[in-house]
Amino acid sequence: MAYSTPADVRLALAPTAAEQDPNTAASLADTQLMDAIREADGRIDTFIGGRYATPVIPGPDGTVEPIRSLSRDIAAYLATLTYRKSSDLTNDDPVYRRFAWSMDLLQRVADGDLPLPIPPNEDDVTDGGVTVVNQWRGDLFGPCDYGNLGWPGGVDRVRYQWRWRRGR
Repeated sequence: MAYSTPADVRLALAPTAAEQDPNTAASLADTQLMDAIREADGRIDTFIGGRYATPVIPGPDGTVEPIRSLSRDIAAYLATLTYRKSSDLTNDDPVYRRFAWSMDLLQRVADGDLPLPIPPNEDDVTDGGVTVVNQWRGDLFGPCDYGNLGWPGGVDRVRYQWRWRRGR
């Protein structure tokens, strides 16, 4: 299930007579808007997935705020890029400003600076995000493992390998 709908995106792009405005991405077909929504939802899940269960389950009214608004604004930006054939938007364009605000909010959520009113990710057992543990116990590759590096004159290859692997 998508976090927003083509109607939400059209309303964000052209608040009055949304479907009839030929000068905005609101005139794109539903399939094109759904493609933008799927990409926006993927970005949202990527940013919040370390802290929250994704996909986010909608509430009793069928929506999830602020996830719906984030999806709508990011999808509106992506749809506008499609409509304008990837031509950049200026920093003062309202569509770009809502996109930038949404991405900033998602980054703050990912960094742990901003909590969302949605269920947390039960797999996250740390209080700061994902913990990575290196389970490798051995020697990794060194310069001597690559035959094409060549050896300077007078270097004892066996002795050099021993030093590299022992950290000397």
